[in-house]
Amino acid sequence: MNLQHLRYFLAVARTGGFTPAARQMNVTQPTVSSAVLELEKSMGVQLFNRDNRHVALTTEGRLLLSYAVQVEDLLEEASERLQRSDLEPGGGFQFGAVDAAVIYLLPEILKEYMRRYPGVALKTQVAPSRYLIDDLLMQRSEFALIHLPYTHPRIDAVPIYRDDMPLVVGPAHRFVQCESVALAEVVDPLSRRLDFAQGD
Repeated sequence: MNLQHLRYFLAVARTGGFTPAARQMNVTQPTVSSAVLELEKSMGVQLFNRDNRHVALTTEGRLLLSYAVQVEDLLEEASERLQRSDLEPGGGFQFGAVDAAVIYLLPEILKEYMRRYPGVALKTQVAPSRYLIDDLLMQRSEFALIHLPYTHPRIDAVPIYRDDMPLVVGPAHRFVQCESVALAEVVDPLSRRLDFAQGD
């Protein structure tokens, strides 16, 4: 059964003729007639009694009409449902997160998500970034919240949160007067000290 043929059938049944149905559907009258004939042929029944002046549904036509209206209603309902912005997810999924995200970032987000979608089963894998990446590559997780920077040819990383890390120094340290310090400025002196100590 062709859905378009069913729409033409509905138009004929509602307008009472092939010509008015064609006008309603914005097609030619032969197009509607041909579609209804194809529908009758595929179902093996006559759907309309035709004479020169009138078109009337047969018993089989009235039965099909009741089902066709239900199909039409279901299609409209499905279209509206799919276009709704509040379409609720279902089922469940697993995602990964580093411990800092689980402790500081996710609690309120997950609480609100579960309130809105109580039917969704969530599973969280808490681990260091490198293990969470492995889960993604093995398709065990849908997504992961990790520490950046991280690059991998099969993974797209999108920054979603930036956290400032305070540097604590003594009152006489040269960094006291600085508003901000690059990580390299902290790491380089430590690296030189480590190299010097290893040289001893």
